[in-house]
Amino acid sequence: MGSKKKDFSLKTAYNITKIEYIKWLFNPRLTIIIMMFIFIKDSAIDPLIEHANKMNKPINIIEPFIAIGNSKMMLLLIPAIFITLISDFPKTDGNTIFVISRSGRKNWFIGQIFFNIFSIFTYIFIVFIGCVLLSFKKGKVSNSWSEVITKYNKNFPEDSHSFASELIDGRLYNQMTPLNALVNTMLLIGLYLFVLSLILLLFYLMDKKFIGILINIIIMAIGTALTFIELDIMWITPLANSIIWLHYTEFYSEYIVPVVQSYIYFFLLIVFLISISIHFLKKYNFINISEVD
Repeated sequence: MGSKKKDFSLKTAYNITKIEYIKWLFNPRLTIIIMMFIFIKDSAIDPLIEHANKMNKPINIIEPFIAIGNSKMMLLLIPAIFITLISDFPKTDGNTIFVISRSGRKNWFIGQIFFNIFSIFTYIFIVFIGCVLLSFKKGKVSNSWSEVITKYNKNFPEDSHSFASELIDGRLYNQMTPLNALVNTMLLIGLYLFVLSLILLLFYLMDKKFIGILINIIIMAIGTALTFIELDIMWITPLANSIIWLHYTEFYSEYIVPVVQSYIYFFLLIVFLISISIHFLKKYNFINISEVD
């Protein structure tokens, strides 16, 4: 048994997106973000503010977000928290079969894609605003890198190998402005999260939801391991392609891998995942949906 074929309707797809998004926003699981901010504050933002205090200089208020968005360790944490937040995606309950029957598979599927995009945007925005607020008292607004980032290691060489000192290095601040780094960081992390959410959707339609979660964990773990040792093979992973500074050498405006290549990588991967998902969408028997609260 399946849903009747329906023509695409942007309004219908949007209504499905709205229902999914509201359910997600009011999910108690979102409180996990508070725990994530405690860790981010203790391990990254407070040490950066401590550096600023030692130099008696302000930091740029967007630097903490750029720092955690380009940290190999944080880019294990941030996607892991997001996957936890959407681990029950697509959210199904006793009414799902009736929603799909009325809207059609195509509109339901596109609604899920839109929900992915909205939830990713919301998540990144929350992380960004949280980082700004936590560093605002010792921050400034500027499109230039602060001396805390560019000169701290020269002034305090004994701290040069600390975690905070290595969050933003010359391979980033020598290559682009903070605003440029911010935009690319947001976009590339967003694409990374979109790939992970599409994997969940694909394996849901394959009726192997748990395997989708497991594969995401494996992708994140392998990506983290390969980027830590910086082997060339790391470029097959979404994680490496989402870290801007890995694309550059430190002192010359030369690419190790062009940033545009990573955007192409994500585009092709997303097209592939959506195409395969559509194939399984046509075969999926939604009558098997059980109620999940």
